[in-house]
Amino acid sequence: MTPYADRTMFDGIRRFQHANGLRVDGVMQRGHATERAMNDALRLASAEKREGPKPSQEDSQRIKDLKSELKRINERIKGVEFLMRRAGEASNPFVALIIVNEKIGLVEERKKIEAELSRLKGGK
Repeated sequence: MTPYADRTMFDGIRRFQHANGLRVDGVMQRGHATERAMNDALRLASAEKREGPKPSQEDSQRIKDLKSELKRINERIKGVEFLMRRAGEASNPFVALIIVNEKIGLVEERKKIEAELSRLKGGK
């Protein structure tokens, strides 16, 4: 790489202009269409690198549905934990066992939803 414009750079500018529907002349002038398009492309690439790609509309809806389901499960877990305390106070091991199994199932379901949410959000 040199500090001077060369054929490779001009060819790259032409390819960029062609790919972006600009006038293909191999010239990039300050404030003109090619420079603005290049800056926009760089900003978009930088944002995607920082934030990850935006989810599709379908994925966005799925994320919303999963968050709603997660909220419902967390409320059910709170209810089961309340019942566990009550069963412990009543010293009823059979009922406590049923309640513990319910909580285990809910926690496993929550883990699956959290994993899918993480996948849809790009592993964040």
